[in-house]
Amino acid sequence: MQGRRIVLIGAGSVVFGGGLIAGAIRRGELSDATLVLLGHTPGRLELTRALATRMIVEAGVGLQVEATLDPAEALDGADFVISAISVGGLAARRIDVEVPLEYSVVQTKGERAGPGGLSRALRTVPPLLAIARQLERSCPDAWFLNYSNPLTPVCRALGRETRVKVVGLCDGVSMARIFLAGYLGVPPERLTTRCAGVNHASWLTELQLDGQDAYPLLWARLETVGVNAEPVSFELLRLYGLYPSPADIHVAEFFPSFLNAASAGGQAWGLSPWPADEFINARAADEETLRRRAMGQLPLKPIIAAVGEAGMAMDLIAAMSAGLEMGFTANLPNRGQVLNLPSDAVVEMPAVAWGGTIRGLAVGELPKGIAAMCGARLAQQELVVEAALTGDRHVALQALLADPLMSSVSTSQAREMLGRLLTAHQTYLPQFS
Repeated sequence: MQGRRIVLIGAGSVVFGGGLIAGAIRRGELSDATLVLLGHTPGRLELTRALATRMIVEAGVGLQVEATLDPAEALDGADFVISAISVGGLAARRIDVEVPLEYSVVQTKGERAGPGGLSRALRTVPPLLAIARQLERSCPDAWFLNYSNPLTPVCRALGRETRVKVVGLCDGVSMARIFLAGYLGVPPERLTTRCAGVNHASWLTELQLDGQDAYPLLWARLETVGVNAEPVSFELLRLYGLYPSPADIHVAEFFPSFLNAASAGGQAWGLSPWPADEFINARAADEETLRRRAMGQLPLKPIIAAVGEAGMAMDLIAAMSAGLEMGFTANLPNRGQVLNLPSDAVVEMPAVAWGGTIRGLAVGELPKGIAAMCGARLAQQELVVEAALTGDRHVALQALLADPLMSSVSTSQAREMLGRLLTAHQTYLPQFS
């Protein structure tokens, strides 16, 4: 097998950087691959290169590492491109959550739905579109594996505007599977799932224990044991008949009744606004730990063991490189896999990779209530994509007002909120200049 050229965009991420490198190290099929670190901050890029070099040397594998600030250089001859960027970082996310909160709009994450999801999309789509267009020129056959949030509008924009082969990756369904295995008292490997829906609000259309339908067991467990965690998800199971993924903190943002004044801004369900200070302080500590590991001052074992969500990309690359079949959850254009969701909309669905291709698998129809919710959100995402691509403030306002979390905000307040977000992030929003 010819050595693969794998470009990591956002490899300096504390969450994904080490996980992506560790994921490549653990896959023997990638022992002769080249990892290309594409960054925008020289100091941080060199730190990530030092970390990667130390990890590879200590693991005794044959991976090669390159680092560059030049997208054209990085993408030249690439086979796979992985994106895990967060434009503006946690400081921008703080603004995305705290400005809407002044208008009583509560967001538990503020990165996928709500005003925060819109704001993050406006910042993220343009730079990734520029990368995708460079990819068309430099490596048109490469696969673009996207982790960057908000995942749905990013994948939709790239698929709509370019010929790039893009797939969105998220371990949300796996998170729900692991939680339900614990709830049912069985090892996670005995539980299998299939899903359909919108990323961060995807529904387990199949839940099987050792190949048999596990939903009757889940219902029985709910009746006898009750709810010990994830009350929003279990409430949605009761309402719609399917269990949602990934978890309350994500799913609640798609249903305003869980975060409105009647629920005390989510407190009735054990939810609260995304704690920016907590995350920023933890990230600063993580970055110092990362620096010390890169410099050889701390052992690497913890970061090598914590492959996490990033491992999915390397598992997929290894399978596709070796010509092996792999089933996974993907975000792909809906080409009839989910019959009652819009065609071409980016939908989370079961998929299989084989022979250098990725194909979504048929799900059929979702329950009507779920399809109505997902369909409305996908329609709103079209407005988000249009605003991100064009810099049209009028369309951006329409997208904001179409979000369910904005139901208690007046038009004038929404216009004011949007103006504040655009002003705060103007450095990252050239399309709105």
